[in-house]
Amino acid sequence: PAWRNLMINFNRRFWPNYRWLAERVADGTTGAVNRARFTLHVDAGQWSSVSDHRAQAREGGPLYDLGSQMLDLVFVTFGRLPDEVQARRSGSGGMNERVEVTLRFAGGLVVDCDLAYGCRPIESVSITGARGTLQLRNPNFMAWVERRPSVPGRLVRSVADFAMLGYRGLVRSRSMLRYSVHAALESFISTLGSTQ
Repeated sequence: PAWRNLMINFNRRFWPNYRWLAERVADGTTGAVNRARFTLHVDAGQWSSVSDHRAQAREGGPLYDLGSQMLDLVFVTFGRLPDEVQARRSGSGGMNERVEVTLRFAGGLVVDCDLAYGCRPIESVSITGARGTLQLRNPNFMAWVERRPSVPGRLVRSVADFAMLGYRGLVRSRSMLRYSVHAALESFISTLGSTQ
């Protein structure tokens, strides 16, 4: 039979900030993790000039489109599958829909995924453990460990975040989208030689 190589484009798993979060969870930086929140909101209307498939009910809306990316990140971050999944849908559907997914894991870990079309773009992760919180307010910012929240500490982080955003704006190859898509394609191409 003919062999075909196929790769789902979960490009976010290749982004260093998301990998850093997974490494900090694995090495116990914040202690036992008990709660996490993954948020992905997009203005799907921006893409309608390219393709209007997101507005079609049969395409699955934000649960299928955005949820697949976020659930993959949850798996990569925690290295295991949940025991229980609950989802709630709101909005008028099409380009104005929101889905909130709650994942419950053995040991008490609860992960909330907030997915939405038709609103201001937001992509962030917050992971809370016994000894602190891992924060990524925007994938193009810096990822942080927050142990004792303070106004000066937040100011320093905000300045560093926006400096990093400026750098990624100037050096577009270092932005999340371009870097992670390139890394995903590179990974796929590297497997072609090993599967023949």
